[in-house]
Amino acid sequence: MNATMNWFSEKLAPPLVRFTQMRLIAAILTGFMRVMPFLLVGAVFQILSNLLLIFAPTATIPLAVMTNLTFGLLGMVLAYTIGAAVAEWHSLNAPLVGLFSIVVFLILTRPDFSNGAFLVSNFSLLGATGLFVAIVAALFTGEVIGLFYKQNWIIGGKGMPDFVAEWFAPLIPGTVVIVVAWLVAYVANVDLHTILATVMAPVLQATDTYIGFVFICFLLTAVFAVGINGAVFFGVLFPLWMAAVGENAGLVAQGLAPVHINTIQTLIGWVVIGGTGAPLALVFLMQFSKSTTIKSLGRVALAPTLMNISEPLVFGLPIAFNPILVIPYIINSGILNPTLVWLAMNFDLVTKPFVPAVIPWVPVGFSTFLFNQDWRGVVLLVIEIILNGLIWYPFLKAYEKILIARERAEAVEARAEGAATASLAPAAR
Repeated sequence: MNATMNWFSEKLAPPLVRFTQMRLIAAILTGFMRVMPFLLVGAVFQILSNLLLIFAPTATIPLAVMTNLTFGLLGMVLAYTIGAAVAEWHSLNAPLVGLFSIVVFLILTRPDFSNGAFLVSNFSLLGATGLFVAIVAALFTGEVIGLFYKQNWIIGGKGMPDFVAEWFAPLIPGTVVIVVAWLVAYVANVDLHTILATVMAPVLQATDTYIGFVFICFLLTAVFAVGINGAVFFGVLFPLWMAAVGENAGLVAQGLAPVHINTIQTLIGWVVIGGTGAPLALVFLMQFSKSTTIKSLGRVALAPTLMNISEPLVFGLPIAFNPILVIPYIINSGILNPTLVWLAMNFDLVTKPFVPAVIPWVPVGFSTFLFNQDWRGVVLLVIEIILNGLIWYPFLKAYEKILIARERAEAVEARAEGAATASLAPAAR
């Protein structure tokens, strides 16, 4: 086990860190992080719409309009946030590059302006369905404009006031990116949405398989066990996750069943229960430990773990680099929970998540229900917690024996030091 952990930390960690620090990968992740508050607002209206269908099916409140104009515009908004993130890497005007990215994205969507209308073949192209085109548009726009600025292929002059120079500097690069997008979409008649959807469909299908889903969960858990935050993979995984939950949301809006299992909502709601490694059951067990160290830490870590924050346990107990506790840590959220969730959702025992909001730091169980609004999902969560506890228990007891022995040795040493100090006190007087 030590050899495996050393391999992870010494061989796997460095390239992963370099990968996540790549400019384009970091920009994609930054763009997704910045769009989350926007998605949360959209999720509020989507949840309210679903509740109305249950409790007031005859109501005519048009909440779907607000959902469509928030989450339904995910692609367009993401083009802005990723484009702005790329611009920041180049020290450019981020809002301006973000706006150019939106224009390029819209051109690649090939709208029809007949009869004064703005028509797209499918409104979903502006949302999660157009997510991959938005990424391409934003990265292309940001990199091309950054290249023009770097090579000084811009309009500017020494005698020109700064604010005027800022107006004219993006004229050439902005024109270039728009013209290139137009040539691709309208002159070459390239439907980038269809091309990228065709390319990414096998990837989405592969991650929805049992092997694909468990592999992702195992990898995210294993790297955290050696101190590497699984977020190093988010630049790649977030587009897949959001495309999947976006398609699920669209299907539910049409009255159809969601189809994708591999979403970040699935991980938050049913895999990383209490945080990576599923330590919620562990922190409950720690409340009854005979070890003072474990029991004290369990009390301190209870509230954060209930909010899906596992760092106090991972690095405080610790679990990371601990050959005893790392085993149940990886088993629970790397193998057991993903297996149970995949089986339950694959055989339609539990509804697949369709609410696009990413709400990890709320009490366990609350987000689980919100993601699919299916009481059976909460039942599955309870079953997982019980099984997680059964996995954690023998390993915790083994580690507890080690700490109890250490605590007793420290107590004996402390008493010995106290006695020695007391015997020296009369001589000092």
